[in-house]
Amino acid sequence: MTGAVTAAPLRDLISGPSVRVDVLGGGPRALYLRHPGGRLMALLAPDAVALPLGVVLDEPCPPRPGPVRVGAGRVTFPGAEVVVHGWFATAIGAVRPAAGAREWCVRQAADLDEARTGLTAAQRDALRGFDADATATTLCGTGPGLTPAGDDALCAVLVAAAAGLVRLPPGWVERVLTHATRATTDLSVQLLHLAADGHVAAPVRRLFRALEQPARLSAAWADVRAMGHTSGAAFAFGLGAVLAWPQ
Repeated sequence: MTGAVTAAPLRDLISGPSVRVDVLGGGPRALYLRHPGGRLMALLAPDAVALPLGVVLDEPCPPRPGPVRVGAGRVTFPGAEVVVHGWFATAIGAVRPAAGAREWCVRQAADLDEARTGLTAAQRDALRGFDADATATTLCGTGPGLTPAGDDALCAVLVAAAAGLVRLPPGWVERVLTHATRATTDLSVQLLHLAADGHVAAPVRRLFRALEQPARLSAAWADVRAMGHTSGAAFAFGLGAVLAWPQ
């Protein structure tokens, strides 16, 4: 038996009745599960990025073949059990950047090219305008990565809006999310919805808090950049791009 802490948005699933879940697969640091209601969760190694749909283990627990159940405060495998003993926050809330913090992010993002972000020049250009349909069509489901780089960049736009850093045109979020359901993976769709509600991975949450504390900004930016192969850099570019939008 091992313990775990769970992302706050999963509280209802973990605390609810124990049900059998589908095992979608994964790797040595993450095992993805689908709840009968359709929502996804990731069973994460202790050193993995704490996702807003993650259950972070206290110690490594190799996946075992057989049925998996989630609920009643536990994730149960054949011959093994993970007991959830706590929750970690994923919500950003309103952010009031310190003087110069927005401009600093814009400058840093300008140095992120296709090799770092996985985003083509056309995709990066699509992040510089207000046209929701064009942006969604160009970015949703595109680029490399388990969560495609285009989706990672869109998450940054949605999170910035949720934090009150930008004001999006009416219906912008809804149109992007509707397009995403047809154009990208179930994992990305759920992360986009979470982003729109202001729920993010732990390094991103630290970055948004650091916008209010510039002394921490450089280190927090570097931690986000280090997420995945292109995910963090694509997110960082998306954040810099949206912070440059005229308001």
